[in-house]
Amino acid sequence: MRTDCEKTAKIGVAAETVGDTVLVRAVSDAAGPLVLVVEDEPEIAALMRDFLEADGFRVRLAADADEAAAALRMMPDCVLLDVMLPGASGFELCREIRAASEVPVLFLSARDGDADKLRGLGLGADDYIVKSATPAEIVARVKAVLRRSGASRGLGRLRFGRLEVDLAAHEVLVAGRPVRTTAREFELLQLLVEHPRQVCCLSGQGTP
Repeated sequence: MRTDCEKTAKIGVAAETVGDTVLVRAVSDAAGPLVLVVEDEPEIAALMRDFLEADGFRVRLAADADEAAAALRMMPDCVLLDVMLPGASGFELCREIRAASEVPVLFLSARDGDADKLRGLGLGADDYIVKSATPAEIVARVKAVLRRSGASRGLGRLRFGRLEVDLAAHEVLVAGRPVRTTAREFELLQLLVEHPRQVCCLSGQGTP
């Protein structure tokens, strides 16, 4: 038996039945939100990529304004932007982004003066993070900005009992507490919560 669940996400699942229980193994190529990290220091860029990807985000790196302009054509869900870049500064790039898009922008900079923070926020950035922040805090603030922007776009959350799936922030909560999931686990949970109390019999390649 097949249901409309199969049309919701690109998830191939090898299913086995034990009594009335369907055991599933997710093989998902569905993707999380795309974050564009504009950072010219390779070590910091790689660190942010690792932490974001561990939380289910896709990441595109850009080392300067020109690379960022090209990457923006991929329609990222969020931009994490350094201030001090080769060529055009992060402030100039933010001004250009805001002239064309409402994509969330978070500054990530070693410059911690109030004047820089006020300038960045005045240009339309959604947050200004000093690089002394831990990677975990930065990821949490990315999620918070995506949550706010998702609410404004009507994305919101899916709920089933004590389980909540935040589509914008790509986050799962149980009884209000965040639970870390892989990208595949998140997409499978989203699929199941969107079709509550239904048996989704999904088959992968070679499975009848």
